[in-house]
Amino acid sequence: MSKKVFMLSTTRCGHCKQAKAFINSKYPDLTEDQFTYFQYDADQPTDESRGVLGAAQQLGIRGVPFTVLIEGKEILKAVRGYDRVNIQMLLDEVVGDVKEIDG
Repeated sequence: MSKKVFMLSTTRCGHCKQAKAFINSKYPDLTEDQFTYFQYDADQPTDESRGVLGAAQQLGIRGVPFTVLIEGKEILKAVRGYDRVNIQMLLDEVVGDVKEIDG
């Protein structure tokens, strides 16, 4: 079973925007099989976003961005907040290629 990184964020979160920009700049060739970015819009919630938010709350996720490395249905590692070093380590496990970490 392959590993995948999933990031939960909100539209109003500045650190979420920074994390997404960092990932897009470091990993421009990520595929949906490797990475999923889910953004919750509190102003325009959908049934899907309510479901994801409910699942996140059941897992004890309190705060965004929240990034996890999953394999199947198992969470292998999690990163709370905008922690570039640890987010990059999760993504490197998926892409199998270590990149230099900026500051």
